[in-house]
Amino acid sequence: MNLLDYVDQAVDPRGAHGVRHPVGAMLKMVLLALISGVRCIEHMGVYAKENWEDLAEELGFHHWHPPDGETFRLLLSRLDSRLLTRVFENWMSELLKDKTFDVALDGKACRGVVAEGKPAGKGVQLLNVFAHDLEVALTQWSLESKKGESTVAKANMAH
Repeated sequence: MNLLDYVDQAVDPRGAHGVRHPVGAMLKMVLLALISGVRCIEHMGVYAKENWEDLAEELGFHHWHPPDGETFRLLLSRLDSRLLTRVFENWMSELLKDKTFDVALDGKACRGVVAEGKPAGKGVQLLNVFAHDLEVALTQWSLESKKGESTVAKANMAH
């Protein structure tokens, strides 16, 4: 399966009332917008409108008009990032199941990013897992307070 097939397996966090656009179609549009250089959620609505004729049916949209920037913002604000991580990891696992490669673990501090429920100022601490041969970040793990990189790596590799 390709990544877009895995995206269709994402669970919609929105209630059924008033939902016009399927979550899978919305996430596919987000991916295409990001690949195309869109970096602002509001501009995703513009991207969708500009490419609606060519992409709507192919991505799985059923409504006659494209979602706007606010619709993308609401969906993305409600999505659990762990769900998207699982979708990506499941796709990568299938893609790489017969391959051998080395990985590097590298801690990163994302300054200016505030984790939900955490005080501002320190940023988010992450441990990235990067496959150099494949030139892809396979996943990233949160470094919780008072846990070092090796502790987080061991705990996540045991899964």
